[in-house]
Amino acid sequence: MIYLTLYNSPFAGGGVEQVVRKLVDAFSTSFKEDLCLICSDPGRGKEFQYGGVKCINLKAPRFGLLDKLFSMDRYLYSHRIYTFLKAAAKRGDVINIHGIEYALFPSLLRNRIPADIKLIVTAHGSNFDSITRYLVRGMPWKLWYIKGFYFFYRWLVFLMEKLTCRRVDYFTFITKYIQTCYATYYHVSNAKGCVIYNGMSRLEGKQRQPKKGSQFTALIVGSTVYKKGLDHAEAIIKRLRQQGVDVSLTAIGFPGHLRVPPENMATYYQKADFLLLPSRCEGFPLTVLEALQHRLPVVVSQACAFDEIPGHDNLGVVVSNFDHNQWADAIRKNITELNQYNHFVDNLNKLDLGAFDWSKIAPAYEQILKI
Repeated sequence: MIYLTLYNSPFAGGGVEQVVRKLVDAFSTSFKEDLCLICSDPGRGKEFQYGGVKCINLKAPRFGLLDKLFSMDRYLYSHRIYTFLKAAAKRGDVINIHGIEYALFPSLLRNRIPADIKLIVTAHGSNFDSITRYLVRGMPWKLWYIKGFYFFYRWLVFLMEKLTCRRVDYFTFITKYIQTCYATYYHVSNAKGCVIYNGMSRLEGKQRQPKKGSQFTALIVGSTVYKKGLDHAEAIIKRLRQQGVDVSLTAIGFPGHLRVPPENMATYYQKADFLLLPSRCEGFPLTVLEALQHRLPVVVSQACAFDEIPGHDNLGVVVSNFDHNQWADAIRKNITELNQYNHFVDNLNKLDLGAFDWSKIAPAYEQILKI
């Protein structure tokens, strides 16, 4: 049996859930015959189906603030996965866990799982690296007490990730940056892992017409205000307006803003003039790929790993800091300047994103997960 494990239900709307959902949709029929999903969905029964694949529901309780501060629910869920494998795993089974934290107990207590299994982790990031960049280095000094706490707490996270990595058989990383993090922090060799990017569903014949007017609409998509940089995006737009630029911001998914199902997002990508994603901490956002498939120029932070997309220089702008004045300057020079904007659009209309199509990414996973 091949167990593909995520935290929330594949019916949930998060990025990892969307990745797993798209993979299941794109897997071959023969591969699905040996596939089983494991997740935690408080609203469903012990077993349910997604896309013709059985889902085993290991419900983990949620602890509110403790989850946000210490990821208590995630580590408890990791123990639930271990308990399940200890009771149900058979010799030769393959376990693909999406998220390093969920592999803690299956890796740490692996010698107590009686079966000879293959443990594969899909790393969507490193929590140690995220805390270091997002909280310890990125958070303003007025929140010194939070920075100080996480300066020390992150080393416990480092230890847990290091112990987890020791008994993982193989890794898939969603960016080269994340692979480099694991090589640097935990000495995971290139022979023990590979990079498989997140994907998208190709839109055949999608073209964007050259822009003629001076009115622009920016689009930002996310759920966590500070992490995704909504506050920064709003400051950028405010600065542009002060400089006389006719620009507005459409925010989707954030608290108090529009909530749009993924299947209905196409309309918003089509209406927008550029994607604005000043994310402070990121893996490889599906939002960027979705924008590109709609031939939408992007303005993103370095955290988005946009530089790993071939030809990225001709598709949008990467800003290396979080000074909203410099972001506004970059947008004025590269987006609201029509010749440069239409240069991006022309390049996007010619762009081949075939390498990121789920129909190519799913077989790459199948090859690694084969029993």
